[in-house]
Amino acid sequence: MRVGIYYGMDLGAGPGPDEGMYLEIAEQVRAADRAGVDTAWIGETHAREGGCPSPQVVLPALGGVTQAIRLGALKVLPLDRQPMRIAEDFAQIDVQLNGRLNFGVWEGSDAEAFSAYGQDFNQRRERFEEVLDFILVAWTNDAIAYVGEHVTFPGNAVKPMDGSRWERAPFTPPYRPQWEWGDWVPPHLAVTPKPVQTPRPPVYVYGWSDAAIDFAARCGHSFLFSPLESGARLRQKIGRYTRQLVAAGRSPSEVDVAVIRDVWVHEDPATARAQVAPVIEGAFRQAHGDGSLAEAEGRRFAAAEIAYDSLADDRFMVGDAQTVVDALKALQADTGANHVVCRMPFPGVTHAEALDFIGTFERHVHPMLLA
Repeated sequence: MRVGIYYGMDLGAGPGPDEGMYLEIAEQVRAADRAGVDTAWIGETHAREGGCPSPQVVLPALGGVTQAIRLGALKVLPLDRQPMRIAEDFAQIDVQLNGRLNFGVWEGSDAEAFSAYGQDFNQRRERFEEVLDFILVAWTNDAIAYVGEHVTFPGNAVKPMDGSRWERAPFTPPYRPQWEWGDWVPPHLAVTPKPVQTPRPPVYVYGWSDAAIDFAARCGHSFLFSPLESGARLRQKIGRYTRQLVAAGRSPSEVDVAVIRDVWVHEDPATARAQVAPVIEGAFRQAHGDGSLAEAEGRRFAAAEIAYDSLADDRFMVGDAQTVVDALKALQADTGANHVVCRMPFPGVTHAEALDFIGTFERHVHPMLLA
């Protein structure tokens, strides 16, 4: 089982960016890299204290202090009005990381962020799919013309005659280099640079909706399941994803079945709980308040249910090493997940506690998952 760490960075009180938060995250990811953690992820959040609105700015900095760990973002694709910029930014990141980028994407669930960006929240699903399609086309082709409902590239592109969204530039002899074009603006252009990975970085779709699961399976993308679902709900959704993969003629072995979970290990179980219980409970209260918990789980929650003890049995893996190992192995056996991503309760816990968790996990937990 592969293991990773995830920073949502909106989990509660803690140091702000101007107090060294990003420097501490960089040190933690560097420690994870040295310890053998497989992946690290940065979530995109807006208008949240301590959040990260631009993970594409953070990833190159993390790449500069690491050697082997694969780095990913959870980019909210429908928010940005310039899909070309997203394609350029993340291709450039893959170049700087020498091919260590995991391209994590999702449709988003924060209606206030969409309002702030002037985007239609109700169109996020269709916009998400089209923007991702454009990015993958741009990464794997040279000069193209792309005309969809939400994306037009280049600005003077014309809808292909066959009614499809995009076409490659036809070659009309004789070839003329770009500096000989003069005032002519070609209706086909290439998005550069191209990623280092061939044919492109792996795509991880994040979310919890059936539509997102079916889309990822149909396209052969890996899926990153959220930390909000109960064990039973997670089993149901991973089962759906696997069935949809097979129906699309794909093998589950071709993708990552990745799960974000609240995982925390300490030699003393009571200390583990004391360190993270307030932070995790605060995160679930926030998810309850904005409706994402009910949406992910498919039911409403009573206020009394949003307490650490009420949620702990089938959502959190907190305790000593053996307790966490047993819980992770049970998750793998129950769902078929092959990649667990530990949600870091940071800010919330101290920097020293986060470093201690990474070290303890890699000494006592990860080796047991490889056995």
